[in-house]
Amino acid sequence: MPFLSALVSTATQTERALAEFGVGFLFGAADFLGKLEISSEKVNVLADIPYGPDPAHRLDVLMPVGPTKGIAIHVHGGGFRLLSKDSHRHIAREIAARGYVTLNVNYRLAPEHKYPSALQDIASALEWAAANRELLGVEGPEVVLVGESAGAYLVMMTALAMSGEVDEVWARRIERLGFRPTLTVPISGLMDMKRNVRCDSKMAESEVERARLAFAGSAEVPDPIDLLTSGARVRGLVKVVRATQDPLRVHSDALFTVLSSSGSKVEMQSFDGPHSFHAFTWTDAARDAWDWILPR
Repeated sequence: MPFLSALVSTATQTERALAEFGVGFLFGAADFLGKLEISSEKVNVLADIPYGPDPAHRLDVLMPVGPTKGIAIHVHGGGFRLLSKDSHRHIAREIAARGYVTLNVNYRLAPEHKYPSALQDIASALEWAAANRELLGVEGPEVVLVGESAGAYLVMMTALAMSGEVDEVWARRIERLGFRPTLTVPISGLMDMKRNVRCDSKMAESEVERARLAFAGSAEVPDPIDLLTSGARVRGLVKVVRATQDPLRVHSDALFTVLSSSGSKVEMQSFDGPHSFHAFTWTDAARDAWDWILPR
């Protein structure tokens, strides 16, 4: 029914606008108050570079001033359906300030764009990176992958694709590029799409289910836990970031268990805080987390 579809679309756009405004206001105020300590002298930003035909196909390149350690890809969270690279730009700046040329990637959002749209977009962004190595000033195949919440799912799937462990068209596009994940960092990630991992709280599980349905609909889609349980392995080191007050900590625990059993190289660290605690980069817990994730 056209009327119902229009109503759902309007509700989705309103929710997105409110989420973007809320996050933007929070971190804008933090920046104004001097809480975000990364100065423009440390990072140069090339914003809103198109990497594909859709208006959502935009990325930022954040370049550290001085020597670089390599390239990093940052993928934002938001339940697959909310937020953007702009709402998470200060996190990309944190990564860049630690010495990495950082691609802060937008992707098409669910529910309009279900699986595998977001992963196809990451493949396109990586193809752009491979074609623009001279601009980025990075020559080697090594790459760091960082994502939070839904973005953690996306970077883990990307790492598995780079490791040759996903037999899908989008994954083969990534594998052909020859990037090698030296470090993958899933932060407070949603890792299970098969409903085998359950949050302690019914409210939290309801939100997880909402994200699953927006992203996958009624289809069965692959997830890192299922692939690793079935014998897949991830190249490089995986650092699983777990928050003690995060309902998704059970997903982090499950991911750590299957990575360990698979023979993948993995470490996990717990930090005191709620979901997305790492975004509050002026707090002690976030500083400790970032120093563990990417030591200066």
